[in-house]
Amino acid sequence: MNFNSKKITIFLKNNDKVFLFLLISWIIILFSINTGFYSVKNLFFKSSELNNFFLINLINSLRWLLPFIVLPILLKLSYKKINYDLFSLNLIFISFFYFIHLFIFKKNIGIRLKEGPQLDGVLQLLHGPQFMDTINLLNCYLVTVLILLYIHQNYKNKILIFNIIFFSFICLVSFFIFFQIIIDLIETENIFLYYSKAFKPDTKYFDQPAPRITGWSRLMLIIFMFYFFYNELKKFSKKKYLINIAILFLLSFLIIFSQSRGSLIGYIFLFLLYLAIPKINFFKKIIVAILFIIIPFGSLSLVDNFKIGKYRNDQNRLKTTLEAIFEFKNNKAQSIENKNLLINDKNNYKYSVSSGRIEIWIESVKYLIKEKKIFGYGPQGDRYLLSLLAKSHLESIWGNNSSNAIIYSSISGGLIGLISILIIYISLFILFLRCFKKIFIHKSQDLYLISSFSIYCYIIMRSFFENGFAVFGIDFCVLITSYYFINSRLSILNKVQ
Repeated sequence: MNFNSKKITIFLKNNDKVFLFLLISWIIILFSINTGFYSVKNLFFKSSELNNFFLINLINSLRWLLPFIVLPILLKLSYKKINYDLFSLNLIFISFFYFIHLFIFKKNIGIRLKEGPQLDGVLQLLHGPQFMDTINLLNCYLVTVLILLYIHQNYKNKILIFNIIFFSFICLVSFFIFFQIIIDLIETENIFLYYSKAFKPDTKYFDQPAPRITGWSRLMLIIFMFYFFYNELKKFSKKKYLINIAILFLLSFLIIFSQSRGSLIGYIFLFLLYLAIPKINFFKKIIVAILFIIIPFGSLSLVDNFKIGKYRNDQNRLKTTLEAIFEFKNNKAQSIENKNLLINDKNNYKYSVSSGRIEIWIESVKYLIKEKKIFGYGPQGDRYLLSLLAKSHLESIWGNNSSNAIIYSSISGGLIGLISILIIYISLFILFLRCFKKIFIHKSQDLYLISSFSIYCYIIMRSFFENGFAVFGIDFCVLITSYYFINSRLSILNKVQ
């Protein structure tokens, strides 16, 4: 034991080795995303079944377990060596609060739940593999904060390496799914990616559920954002510039045809930001923005009109959303006397525009206030609460998450969670103002700063219609990487000036 302790001490004292350890830890964290305890369970409790899934379960088990090994080393490494800002303090505090909540506060399943799927789901959340996964998520949350904070304070000039690794990881995941989409496209001729077999819940990759189309299109948009500003702000020959434009058009088609409304918002935001950036010829910006708006959206409308593919009906979700908005406004004006018709139109409008999110938010807040849950339901508490609500009037539209970072934090942490997430948003807004000033007042043309700023803003916007960075996952990793990278980049650029 003494020998091992000595080895760890030597390992942590060497700066190069510390950086290597942090680099490996970062890779471990990225590959731990979306892992589940069921892989560990299958490996240890079904090890006699040496079949084709044994190696996959072994790899997935390591992905799940390794962050637990990393955390104590990181805590020792960080002790008295890093200064915590308000942002990181809040993230660490809420993680510890949630961890304590798991073991101190007992959830009352309630008499409304009888035997059935809802009860099974709640019991799994409280006592089963999902309980273990909740602990794993909190652990990964802490590890990610400590890694990026340590890097920001001790290796500021090398934080770009971590961004490159993360970007490479995003590309790897995105293009693996892209090839699955191509296979499905060849088999079904279904060009509307939202309905692709590659994203169906029963589809698995490496014995894990397929990602949702909303998550994949988010990754494609992040790639598009960085690549777009790279092409616009770097000095390329006309030939290379046009080749990059062609690749960007392909990416834009994938984003638009995924029909994820959150990604469409981010896509439009990107071009609004692009139009506002100084020191780029305004006429050129107008032409580029118009082409990237008209051609992909026009192609979507054209394909929809010709009804290409075997799955022919109601595939254009963007058109369906717009029709619901205008139809509701017209009916609202014409159907004042017919209250039942107006109520039905209102419900259809809510679901078409928000996919049931509005109803979930309203009912979740109502239930929280009614039950006076000052300390919330604990981490992943939205799943527990929605399991209760699904038994009643939300049964047809309930989801397994609250789809809003503030609502999630309020459900999970109660008043403490709400205060914590609001302080986090304040910290994010302060950095937003600093970066905004650098880009639009000091007119910085730094492509890393501008591309990171666009991604940073998008992930914050996304947290208003997804749980986003409130839970460990891609969004959280993107946000915290962007946050500390922008901070580091601003420091470096200010020194240069």
